Amino acid sequence: MLKKNDEEQKSAFEQLEREMFYGDHEKRKRDNETIFLFGVPNVISMFQACLVVGLEPRLWERFIDTYFRIKKVECITCELVEALTYCEVHSKELYLSILCKFNKLKIKGNMNDKKVYIRFLQKYLRLMFQFGYTRMNGGNSLENLDKMTEGFMEEWIDPLVLDELCDMRNRLPIQGIREDIQILIMFVEKNKDMIKNKEKLEPRKNFDARFGTISQESPVKRINAFTGTDEEFYKLVKDAYDKDEISAYEVGLLDRLQKEEDIERFN
Repeated sequence: MLKKNDEEQKSAFEQLEREMFYGDHEKRKRDNETIFLFGVPNVISMFQACLVVGLEPRLWERFIDTYFRIKKVECITCELVEALTYCEVHSKELYLSILCKFNKLKIKGNMNDKKVYIRFLQKYLRLMFQFGYTRMNGGNSLENLDKMTEGFMEEWIDPLVLDELCDMRNRLPIQGIREDIQILIMFVEKNKDMIKNKEKLEPRKNFDARFGTISQESPVKRINAFTGTDEEFYKLVKDAYDKDEISAYEVGLLDRLQKEEDIERFN
């Protein structure tokens, strides 16, 4: 999938996800008809799989670009933060690329009490040190931290990381390097803004555990098998979506909505 051109990647990505997520392809079935573990969001399983197989550095960047583009990632979520902790960041270029994408995302709430968020921040602050942008390893200050707070960022991350980055950006005369440092500064500021946010962000309800079980039919398979009228079909889909049985992305994968004439009828 990653070796295809941009025009072919979207359909290849969706086919791969259908086969692996829903277990629709006989050759790819496992005991529970999917490579994804019950209770683990498929985005996390995909990133874990890339780490396990040892994806080449150039393919990591292509995979992340493809995922963000096809999934139309717009907001910071618990699932995305956890997925990014599994990225094998081999190069400064990949590191800056990930931070650029993260900086552009919308903030929906804080994850201050989530261990996965602390691991995420620790990883990307350590990489800042490893790639030679800071003299101190800001990630080490997060060791054994149970909960992130605004005060912690001001007491530890500002003097260890942010102040040094700002000073370096202002001193260095080379524009390209200053622009890279600005990306790091924006990343730290983005996280500070997220930590200050009053809304508490929770992981979205996970649909993975329902798929491919023997005792319970997949909602997607049940809806795909429905042969009623358009009005009845539309109501069935809407009810399943309202009950969190299927996501908006899964609605777009329904067989009946793959036909152009059906899509036009529902619009």
